[in-house]
Amino acid sequence: RKKILKGEEDLKKIFENKNNRKRNYLVGLSGGKDSMYGLHLLKKKYNLNVIAMTYDWGLTSDIARKNISLICSKLKIEHIFRSANIKNKRNFIRKNLYAWLKKPNLGMVPIFFAGDKEFLYFLKKVKHETNSLKSIICSGNQLEEMEFKVGYCGVNQHLYGNQEMYNYKLSNIFKLLLFYSKNYFLNPKYFNESMIDNLKAFYYSFFYNHNSLRIYDYIEWDQLEITRTLDQEYGIFKHQSFGDTQWRVGDNQTSFTNFIYYTLGGFSEFDNYRSKQIRNGEITRDKALELAKKENNLDFKIKAIENFCNLIGVNTEEILIEINKIPKLY
Repeated sequence: RKKILKGEEDLKKIFENKNNRKRNYLVGLSGGKDSMYGLHLLKKKYNLNVIAMTYDWGLTSDIARKNISLICSKLKIEHIFRSANIKNKRNFIRKNLYAWLKKPNLGMVPIFFAGDKEFLYFLKKVKHETNSLKSIICSGNQLEEMEFKVGYCGVNQHLYGNQEMYNYKLSNIFKLLLFYSKNYFLNPKYFNESMIDNLKAFYYSFFYNHNSLRIYDYIEWDQLEITRTLDQEYGIFKHQSFGDTQWRVGDNQTSFTNFIYYTLGGFSEFDNYRSKQIRNGEITRDKALELAKKENNLDFKIKAIENFCNLIGVNTEEILIEINKIPKLY
């Protein structure tokens, strides 16, 4: 179903309140196109006092860092960085990747990257520290719904409107908890130093209400306008490994994750994104297939995959060989 937006008029009512306009708004900035364009709108179109915050958990891409610096400089806004213990976070990813290779299950892939969920905690914390009226995250884009990730866990959760995880059906949250618990006991390698971090990630994902305003619950995600604005007004940096849309350019893990999904499941996050564009009438099926084929091409990804492997301290060739040995689901 096409997402029904709350509408720009409702968004303006929030911002045009005289008391609200005097206060700061804290905006989560990943360095991806969704958050950069959201920051642009909030500052330029709605004329708000905004502060940007980025949480670096160890896999913020170099392209994202450049774009964060570029847009904050051009908009002349304060930018706050919060950082995890990078060495520990990367060690957790390495431990969980090797554990996963012992007993591969596509439902367990998100556990590699559970460490980024602490962003929600820091967003709420920095909001109070800066005395900001509201925290804003640039999510809610329907094209980013990824039911297949919980589907691989045996859970049927319809993500209408790309809803927040704490709004999942409670029964499905407990099904996910049971799924993860079962896989932990079937594969003792998961009992490593990352356990506490992973438990915190589950809590922040499914039980932590950060009370943020999601900008794409109100306004349409217009791919052409977003691309035009960011290219012409800011001259943002790009990298071919993130595909034609430069989607998820803020994450160093994107290419690696999609290599796993595509190799073992037969489709990736890019295919999922393109299929939703087709259903929204934004793109033809032939064009989507053409773009997805390019975006899934290992030649475009290999440098990004090598970079990811180097960051977490694993041998790229060894890991890719092991993944290619795993039985396919198709």
